Amino acid sequence: MTTEHEPREPVHLPTQGGSVPWVTWIVSASALILAGSAGLVMLQGKDEGAPSSSEPSVEAAPAASATPPASAKPRTLEEEIASPLTMTAQTLDAKARAALWSREAQLAAIRWVVVSGKPEGALEFDFGVPRGPSVPFAPLRPERVTIRYEGRVATQTTGTSPTPQVALPEPNCPLEVAHLKATQTGLSGASQVAVLYGHSRKHGRALWTFTDPQGRALFVDGDQCLVLTR
Repeated sequence: MTTEHEPREPVHLPTQGGSVPWVTWIVSASALILAGSAGLVMLQGKDEGAPSSSEPSVEAAPAASATPPASAKPRTLEEEIASPLTMTAQTLDAKARAALWSREAQLAAIRWVVVSGKPEGALEFDFGVPRGPSVPFAPLRPERVTIRYEGRVATQTTGTSPTPQVALPEPNCPLEVAHLKATQTGLSGASQVAVLYGHSRKHGRALWTFTDPQGRALFVDGDQCLVLTR
């Protein structure tokens, strides 16, 4: 897609609670919940263990058959961190920015590069305006807005597309699931692949397309996560 760029100032992604990243809110909330739970247990233990002023304190002998409760296995850091291919936050932000560009903006394409299961380079969203009603797969006008994300920095450019495109529904099949399906089917998990979410005239639907450096492509249905062999 050839575009005439109108660069704009980099904009930091919005975060929850003003300038505090949304990850900080999640960690803080978890810490408060744990601290509150610990405090409740300590208070209950103090009330139950304190001797009464009218009754002598008696220490009960532990039952012979009592077994210590199994402690919950702590989650690893890897389990706490979302998949590196998750793009929920960027998708929501891109939709909001596109709506400022045009209230009728519809998704036209998503592009990324994945190496060894991790993203490399910028995540790009293209949006266009339908020629008619705003319905899935409606033909789009040539005008485009491209929103790029590198880390927490977003940039936006406008231009035109020489290739006819249609409005796409948001992928019901997440990229991380589509990539897993592709690697299980034959795509090398360690290889570099160019990822494109776009419309396929041949299949008549929106697909995730994974293309390796040799030009071999593998397709995954963007709605049901089905790998297409033809």
